[in-house]
Amino acid sequence: MNPLLSFLANLQYKFLKWRVNREIYNRIMAHNRGNDCHDYPFMDREQMLKLTEMLDVQALLDDTEACIAQMPTGYGQAFRYIMHRNLCQQLLRYHQLAKWQARPRTVPAAYATKA
Repeated sequence: MNPLLSFLANLQYKFLKWRVNREIYNRIMAHNRGNDCHDYPFMDREQMLKLTEMLDVQALLDDTEACIAQMPTGYGQAFRYIMHRNLCQQLLRYHQLAKWQARPRTVPAAYATKA
């Protein structure tokens, strides 16, 4: 891979990691605890989980695919390629971040607690 492209991909990943962690720790957690109001459409974790379930990504993708099917063939195929490429690139970044956050972590003995 081109060193410049590798650098930019790494920079994008680090920015995503910073942005997601900042929103989680500085906004959503504070909002859910009632410490701060950040105008989220939920008041606690339970409401947040319900709203997450309502965000139907698959239905939106299916509807977009139906719109693409109505486009002129060549344009629609190109549009679909660009959309899938961009979605995959962004989803891959989230996947990498999720894998990193889910990795096993070692805890120093001084900090370990018994269950």
